[in-house]
Order: sequence, then structure tokens, then C-alpha cells
Amino acid sequence: MENCKSLLNAERTSAPVGSRCQQGVLEVDFSEIPLAIHWAKECFGSGGNGKPLSISIEDLQRVKDALLSLREDLYSCAKEESGRTRADFDLELKTLLRYLEAFQAAHPGLQGCVPRGVSVWIGSSVWPIHYGTQALLANLFAGNALIFKPSEKVTRIVLKWVQALRELGGPFQTVQVIVGEKETGRRLVCHEDVDLVMVQGTYETGMRVRQDTLSSPGKEVLLFLGAKNPVILNREPDLDLCKKILENAFVCAGQHCMSTPLLFVRSDHLEQTRMMILRAHHEMVASDDAGEFWFGPFQDQARLERYLKFIHVLEKEGARLEKRGNRDRERLESCFASATVAIFPALSRTQTRKMESFQVEVLGPHLSIVPFENLTDLEALLGGLSFGMASSYFGDPSEIQGILSRNPLGTIALNHGSFELNPWRAPIARKKSGNHGRFGQQLLDQVCLERVQK
Repeated sequence: MENCKSLLNAERTSAPVGSRCQQGVLEVDFSEIPLAIHWAKECFGSGGNGKPLSISIEDLQRVKDALLSLREDLYSCAKEESGRTRADFDLELKTLLRYLEAFQAAHPGLQGCVPRGVSVWIGSSVWPIHYGTQALLANLFAGNALIFKPSEKVTRIVLKWVQALRELGGPFQTVQVIVGEKETGRRLVCHEDVDLVMVQGTYETGMRVRQDTLSSPGKEVLLFLGAKNPVILNREPDLDLCKKILENAFVCAGQHCMSTPLLFVRSDHLEQTRMMILRAHHEMVASDDAGEFWFGPFQDQARLERYLKFIHVLEKEGARLEKRGNRDRERLESCFASATVAIFPALSRTQTRKMESFQVEVLGPHLSIVPFENLTDLEALLGGLSFGMASSYFGDPSEIQGILSRNPLGTIALNHGSFELNPWRAPIARKKSGNHGRFGQQLLDQVCLERVQK
């Protein structure tokens, strides 16, 4: 309890202090939200001579060093709190380290920022360290005062990580963490003195925040949401490629905003792809201690139940199941389930527009394989989808350049998985799916009122 208090208190009596602590997770009273925002406003512009605090290259290196030194402690916390697997966690930290290195390289060329003021980050349980750190660094670099509201599913690991960052001193000491259930986040984003709201989560969560903030038209709201991201396979498959496709579809139980649960494959390669996918799945699950269930836990039992019902929807809409997802009955408290692989027969654009399995975002480790006869057929299928943040294309880019220019599928990874995209340069979200938040360098332009070009 004292550690939680010291994290939020930061040697200032005006900072919010939790009033209850249950099972090591701190909760706050709603009355403390105005207190947190008051302190954030005090921190804003506290860099001296009216200038905002900002982070240096040396600060970025210290963040990197702290991440490496705490790697095992953070993994132990993530495993205990939410059942994270080693493969999933290592991929998160690897991606974050790449981001920090790119930020360091770009830092000398970045121009001064005109900050917005008080910023709020509403995080999800998916890769909370990676995405939360991106939001934190971008806001501190811009000079904004940040209040972090993590998902109630990953409160402990976020507290541990932010506490380590605050101990670095300087601008990191201005970051606050408010924890609680969903209503806490709703009241926080609606406060009149919050200038910028950033939300990572499902489409439904983003739209709820958008509705909650309609009465504050001057409040900037950035949404980082998931959707149906596709992989297009326009060449012969191989085992390593199929493993990459499965990793991109199943990591974080498919709850990652860059997961790709749809695979479009040329009809003449369908059978070969099917065999390779099943072989890749067998080898991947055999190489991990968790076996069939290494792909990561669901956020809660409700999400797990929705995923299991979705499997019946796949069958009802004509899919042939090659692998059927099942509940992990040995770890019922951790919300684990195995993966689903489904193959659809030839479909038309009209069909996909009406099919729940193609239009509704169902978070879970599943891959739907859809054959296409030619590029005209493929474009018709893509036209019936609502795209997410990133897609992958494997094949000769010149063959599909026109289709990609007419169907902006978020950020395109050419002959790479979506998780291999440069985390500093990408991804750019699609507004068609309700998104308009950006990551990496473009995020700076969104958290600032403007960036001074010299």
C-alpha cells in the first residue's frame, strides 16, 4: 500500500492518493480525479521560464536501461497478474526496444513542440508496457502533463513500470497513474480540464468514449482501435512464413490492434497453405511449455465466452474448421483457450458484407482462410471489409500496387508480418474502422498543438 501511495504521491501532498487497496491493486475515489488533474495542471509548463518539460536523448537511454534491468521482474508480474506467456512478453519488449532506438536516432532532428496541456491515456490490457510507454514518451516530449489510466486487468505491471520511470526523475516525475474500473476512466476523460484523450481498446470502447466527450468539442480524442486486419498471400507458402502468419493472428489471443485474423490466399495455393498452416501450428505449440494455450489469455471470461460462440458463427456461415478452439479447463481462472483455424469456400463481396465473421471484431486466436481466383476477385473481397491499423502482403508488390492504392488497408507490411513494421514509422490507423490515432513519429504531431519547423 505504501509503495502505491508513494508512486502516486510523488512527494506532493496535492497528488492523488488511493483510499483502498484490495489484493495489491490500488483503487481511487472519484473525488481524487480533480486532484490529479489539478496537479497535472501545476506540472504543465514547469520546465522553467514558462517552457514545458521535455525528454532528452539521455532520458531515452535511461528508459532503455531501466527496461532491460527490469525485464525479468516485469515478466514475472505479467505472468502472475494476467497469465502472459514468455513468447508474447518477449515480443512486446523487443518491439518497444526497437521503438526506443528509433526515437533516439530521430531525436536530434525533431523540432520544438507546442503542447496541448493535460493528457489522459486510457490503456488496454494488450501490450500495456509497449503502448503505454509510447504514449508517455510522446506526451512528455511534447511537454504535456500525462495521467495514465491502465486497464484494470494489468494495473500491477503498469504501476511497477511507471514507478521505475518516476525514479528516473526529471519529467518522468510528472506522470500520474489513476487506477480503477471502467467508470473511473469515463469520469476522467469527461473532466473539463482534460485537453487530450487517447484510448486504446476495442471499437465499442472507443465509440463509448467518443459519445461521452461529445459535449466537449474542444477536447481532442485519439482512438487506437482494433478491426479486421487481413494478410494477403500471393505466392507459394513456406513453413517460416506460415509461422509468421500464425504469430500475427494469435499473439495476445488476437486482441492486439495489429493482429491479422484474415488470410486471403490464391486458390491454386489453398491446399498447400492449409497443410503448411497446420504443420506450423503443430510445431509452434509443441515448442512452448503452455502447449496449445501459449497464445495468451483473454481479458476476462466474457471475452472467452464470446470467442467460443464465434466458433459456432464460423460454422453457421459456412466455414470448415481445421482447428477448433477449446477452453483450457486446467486454467479456468486465467481465461485461456486454444486457437481456431477455419477455411471458407469462394465468397463474394456481397456475402462478406453480410457475414458476422467478417464484419464483427471478435477478439480471440483465430484465422479465417479465404481463397481468391484472381486480383479482381481479391479486390471485391477487400472492398467488403472494415480495415484496422495494419495489414500484410506477401508476393510481388508490383502485381498488387493498384489494389493497395485503392483500398488503404492501414499500414501495409510488404513481405513482412505486421509485428515487424518499424514501430517508429508505423502504423497509421484507418478512419474507416473508427480509428484515427497514430503511433511512432506521427504520434508527436497529434499530441502537440503544432510542431515548430525550423
